Amino acid sequence: MITTLDLLERLCFEKQIHSTREVAKYLGISHMAVQSWRNGRSMSDDLACEVAVILGLDPDLTLLAIIAERSKNDRVVEAIERVTNQKKTA
Repeated sequence: MITTLDLLERLCFEKQIHSTREVAKYLGISHMAVQSWRNGRSMSDDLACEVAVILGLDPDLTLLAIIAERSKNDRVVEAIERVTNQKKTA
């Protein structure tokens, strides 16, 4: 499943963005928010969906992946993985 850091790296690669400040400006957020993602925090649900659309990814699958990334419950993570795998093959 995709993570916040994966989304950030893909956005930087696809849009040729080279710094935290450039990412922040591109998304209209603070550079501290971007830095917090680099330090292990996850994106908000709305922003993850926005980035997914920018990257041509399925926003629903991206949202589920971000929820799983935040979850501390293994059962929740496993359930989300099953649903996303089923949706990918459908």
